[in-house]
Amino acid sequence: MILYYFVMYAPFASVIGGQMELSIERFIFVIWMFQIVIVPFTSLPFDLIDNQKLSTLLATGAVGAVAYFIFATTVMRAWHLSWPGLKPNWSGDFNWWILLLMIAIFVVPLGSNMMAINHLPKGGFFKLTCQAFEAGLAEESLFRFAMLGVLFYAWRNVKQRLPLALLTSSILFGFAHLINLGGQRADLTFYQIGVAFLLGLFLAVVYVYTGQLWLTMLMHFSLDWFSFLATGTTKLTGDLIPGDWWALLILFVIFGGFSVWMMFGTRRKVMERHVKRLTGEHQHFGYSIQY
Repeated sequence: MILYYFVMYAPFASVIGGQMELSIERFIFVIWMFQIVIVPFTSLPFDLIDNQKLSTLLATGAVGAVAYFIFATTVMRAWHLSWPGLKPNWSGDFNWWILLLMIAIFVVPLGSNMMAINHLPKGGFFKLTCQAFEAGLAEESLFRFAMLGVLFYAWRNVKQRLPLALLTSSILFGFAHLINLGGQRADLTFYQIGVAFLLGLFLAVVYVYTGQLWLTMLMHFSLDWFSFLATGTTKLTGDLIPGDWWALLILFVIFGGFSVWMMFGTRRKVMERHVKRLTGEHQHFGYSIQY
C-alpha cells in the first residue's frame, strides 16, 4: 500500500502536469499538489491500519514526503526543468573552500540545537523523527527543487533572475509557517517566519551553488530533528527573550551576509551556470547533470 502511494501521483504529474506550459500554472500546480500528496488521509484506508508505527509514518507526512519527491521529480522532468543531481559532478571553478564554508556556517545553528538537548524525549521519538524527515524531504522538494526550477524558467529573460528567485522562494518558505498559527502564539510564529526565511535563503544558495538537493535535505532534516528532540515538539513554546532576538540578528548577519556575498564574482558565475543547466532543454533523464 505504501509503495503504491509513493508512485501513485507520478502518472498524473507526467500526463496532466506535462501539458502545462504557462509558468504561473506550473507554480500553482506544484504548491497545490503539495497539500494533496503530503498527508494521504483521503487516499488510504486509515481505519484499516492497526500498526502504530505505520500510522505515524502516514500521519506525520513521512510517506507523503517520499511521494511528493517522486511527484516533483516526475513533473519537473516533464517540463524539462530541474533534476536533483544525485551524483556530484563539479567543474574546475567550483570552489571546495566555499562548500566547506557553507558547512561551517550551517554548524552554528545545528550546534546550538544539539546543545539544547538535555535528554531525549521518553515518548514520541519516532514521531518527531518522522516529522523532521517530512520537513527535510518534502519542503526541500517544493521550495528549493520545484519552486526554484519553475521560477528560474519563468524569469529566464530577467537579468537578475537568480537573486529574485532565491528571495521569492525563501519569502514563501517563511510565510508557509503561518500554518503554525493554529498551534502556537502569534509572536512565536512570526519569529519562526523570520528564522525560516533566513534558513530558506541559505539553503537555496547551497542548492544552486552545489546543484545537490540531497545536501539541503540533509541539512534541513538534521536542523529540525535536533530542534524537535530538544523541545519534544515541532511547535515553538515559551516566551521570547532578548537573547532570541539577538540570535535572529546573528542569523541575519551570517545567512544574509553570506547569501549576498555569493551574488558576486566567480561564485555568481558558477550559480548562473547551474541555473542554466537546471532549466535547459538539453537535459537527459539520468542521475547527474554535467556542471
